[in-house]
Amino acid sequence: MKPQLIITGKQLNQETVMGVTSCLESKQEVFARDWYSKVTGEVGYTGNALMELTPKLLSKELKLLADAVDPDLEIGVTMMSGIAGAYTAPVVSYKVKNKKVTVDLFCHLGHPAPKRVC
Repeated sequence: MKPQLIITGKQLNQETVMGVTSCLESKQEVFARDWYSKVTGEVGYTGNALMELTPKLLSKELKLLADAVDPDLEIGVTMMSGIAGAYTAPVVSYKVKNKKVTVDLFCHLGHPAPKRVC
């Protein structure tokens, strides 16, 4: 299943934008592409994942991303139980901060409200 993802985060600096872009462009399949603005560094996404995901696979993808960019990356990612537009409930929420990926029910706290930025 390609579940709905909700992604929020603090605005990315240009170095982090370049690192994220490089990491995502080096992969054939990614969980989501348009979750940050390459121009402004804003973070936001509400839509379906671009690949089949399980909580374990999403955690692995986020760890690869965290390892590839500078420690300034701070995002919250929630995987929902179904596709966008359907009645869904949160399955798991992860926080990426300081190159670490942790399960965090409050991963979106302190971030702007989720919205599409691209």
